[in-house]
Amino acid sequence: MKLKFSKQDDAVITQLEINEKVMEFEYLIFINKLIEGETLEESEYPEDITELEKKEIEQMIVRINEVISSLDEEESPLLESNLDD
Repeated sequence: MKLKFSKQDDAVITQLEINEKVMEFEYLIFINKLIEGETLEESEYPEDITELEKKEIEQMIVRINEVISSLDEEESPLLESNLDD
């Protein structure tokens, strides 16, 4: 799984690539894939992204990985059940 970033005006746009299929970023799919054990490959950044933006994104990814890895198996079904609604 990979996050792909681009810029549109001043906004950073995120896309999610899973098994070579690129889609609009969907937070629930992203978190569910992480809970299922998917790992993040190195993200792709456009040339016009600033070093500060890149650093902030990378810090966010590190924090998300820390939270996901701290979940135990008893918490995961609760999160997965919310995706079925």
